Amino acid sequence: MTLKRNSITESEDDQIERETFSGKRSIDDLKEMMRCRDRATQEAARQALVLARTETSGRGLGQTIKAPN
Repeated sequence: MTLKRNSITESEDDQIERETFSGKRSIDDLKEMMRCRDRATQEAARQALVLARTETSGRGLGQTIKAPN
């Protein structure tokens, strides 16, 4: 499966990693890709935490989240 993220697909990320570790690309290319990945991951994590916080704000103590069937 290929996911689009910041105009680089997951398979391109894998290719950058392989080429860097084999010496075909500079380590700076890998560092830039990792910084981009971190920014995307941090935003997704922040959104998930905000969503979880708003979902739990209406519950009292001791109440749990039930998984959908």
